[in-house]
Amino acid sequence: LFRTIDAQDWPYSCLAATNASDIIDGIDATGKVIVITGGDGNIGKHIAINTARVNATIVLACHNATKCENAVIGLQSELQAEGIVGNFDTVKIDLANFSDVKNAASNNDVLINNAACSSCNYLSPDNLVVDMQTNHYGHALFTNLLLPQIINDQTSGGGGGRIINVASASAYGPFLETDFRTSLKYDSLEEILDVWSRNASALSSVMYYSVSKFLIIHYTTELAKRYEGQVSAFSTSPGLAREPVTPEEVIMCIGGGFMFSPCPMSYEQAATIEVLATLMPNIESFSGSYLDFDTNIYPNAPSPLEYTQQDPSCVPRTLPGWLGNDGTNVIWTYDIVQDLITPYM
Repeated sequence: LFRTIDAQDWPYSCLAATNASDIIDGIDATGKVIVITGGDGNIGKHIAINTARVNATIVLACHNATKCENAVIGLQSELQAEGIVGNFDTVKIDLANFSDVKNAASNNDVLINNAACSSCNYLSPDNLVVDMQTNHYGHALFTNLLLPQIINDQTSGGGGGRIINVASASAYGPFLETDFRTSLKYDSLEEILDVWSRNASALSSVMYYSVSKFLIIHYTTELAKRYEGQVSAFSTSPGLAREPVTPEEVIMCIGGGFMFSPCPMSYEQAATIEVLATLMPNIESFSGSYLDFDTNIYPNAPSPLEYTQQDPSCVPRTLPGWLGNDGTNVIWTYDIVQDLITPYM
């Protein structure tokens, strides 16, 4: 699906087995404020603790305030055992409610849009499919509300100013291309996205998740272009992570079975690519990149979720050719989303 971008100067690469804690030596993020949506989740907590280890102030933005506070207690306890005083704050945010997103906006230097909802194909209070709103539209609004502070940090010489959008390898595959092309029977791309966003039965639950991740990669690419020199934006694919991995799953992944090639990573390993995009210096010139494994759908796969993840990861990829190499579809989807969220800004 992808080819590695022509990036001879790209300074980093890692393996599926690389832990996030393996790549943070020598980094000092003192003074940085990093907001992580879904920071109380499996991967989110590992992003949080590893960025806290390098002295950043971490704001966990969570759907459930109690879970958020409990996550901070657990993270603080783990850091104290290492002799580190973590600096955490929390904010409640329901990404499927635009009013709540607006209330949650605050100052920060780095934003990691990590939260996601799968199989949430029902309508939100804003009359949008929750999968679509949580995974993309809510994050797009949150990004726009925080953008002035992020830009200010970048231009003031603070060295920050990054936006990380967590996507998924399921965003691209023959199944999505088929649906996308079939949907061109509609009069416009605006109509396609309107149907997909407001009709909870227009797509399968798996497809809603995939489409939302597809859109956030597009959004990141165009965001980086429009704010070039002011903010750095990256989309990432953390890869397949699961804990615990059962003995049956180990057998399946060794044999190249369903969804398990290579074997599922730990959540700590899945957080590596997000931590790299957040903290590593001198990658601003690659803003707009999609950082991924060498990901390929299995030939004639009976399920759209069957794909291989080959090392190395943490490297930038180009987008598939069927999207339109002139970037037209990327621009359209960005503008459509901006029009959707503008009334709430």
